[in-house]
Amino acid sequence: MEQQSFHLSKTLIQSVAHLLKEQFAFVLFNAPFSSNFHLIIDQKEVNGEQFCLHSFDDLVHIEIKGEMLTNEAIDRVLQLKNSKPLKVVQVASADYLSQNEYEDYVMKIIQSIQQGKLSKCVAARKKKVALNLSFNVGEAFVELSSKYENAFCYLANSKAGLWMGATPELLLHKKENRYFTVALAGTKLAKEQRDWTVKEREEHQIVVDYIKQTIQNNGFQVAETSPVFDGVYGHLLHLKMELNFYASRSLHQELHPTPAVCGIPVDKAKDIILQNEGPSRSLYAGYLGLEGEHASYYVNLRCMQLFKDHADLYIGAGITAESDPEKEWLETEAKSKVMGELLQNL
Repeated sequence: MEQQSFHLSKTLIQSVAHLLKEQFAFVLFNAPFSSNFHLIIDQKEVNGEQFCLHSFDDLVHIEIKGEMLTNEAIDRVLQLKNSKPLKVVQVASADYLSQNEYEDYVMKIIQSIQQGKLSKCVAARKKKVALNLSFNVGEAFVELSSKYENAFCYLANSKAGLWMGATPELLLHKKENRYFTVALAGTKLAKEQRDWTVKEREEHQIVVDYIKQTIQNNGFQVAETSPVFDGVYGHLLHLKMELNFYASRSLHQELHPTPAVCGIPVDKAKDIILQNEGPSRSLYAGYLGLEGEHASYYVNLRCMQLFKDHADLYIGAGITAESDPEKEWLETEAKSKVMGELLQNL
């Protein structure tokens, strides 16, 4: 088994290097708790599967369509040559926020909450992490997938740039006419010996209520829910509940963006985010996933955009009336370690 895993890792690393050299648009991914890696290269003239990348602000929707290769079959791409190099459209972004700037942003949200304009808003920022000269994208993805087996791990190269992530949050999974989703919110370090705070439980309940209400507003009913439990993702814990329902159509567009990445009410929280963060979120907090009969969409969290000499890590924190600006900054710092330490150790 170890020898097989070694050969698969080698195949993935070599294939990624070739695809990037030839400037293909592609997505490489594996589902939670799965040993199967899948690769789709954008060849729209080829019948196959379709994978989408959708931005937070709904202005960017990218489709990667082509034959889906699995595990060792991925090495077939080593023979491909790209006659149409990828043209990357760089998305304009705000500057990196300092601690004072981020805390001012959080305080602005708290004041809006105190004025009754909303009950929750997610404040996000980017963190720049330098990459070593020897940094290898394929090796980073293999390491990421190994470290976060219970997350949806992906590496996607498109006109929006090169992105990589390990998201813990399912937006919606389809199985025939049954749909599955999760409510995920609240964050603490796994090593912390403490109960969940009232603020954290309230933050999670907001997400639960929003999902249930969205399903009902579209004429369907939640069939089952799990008890709330601790979702373990690396060195972080989140409050988590699983929900499922029967429906005649997918509700992924209606569920996006969830309060876990936006706020409540969604429209007012989104306005505040766009006013303060502009287009800088890009694909962060959007959704991505395989479309079709057995569609699975994930919220794009724990992600980064990769550049030649650095990575932009995207991190956010849910702000409520009980939030403390400094503690929210520290929460984003803790979240950044999930990806930052992995990058710097390669």
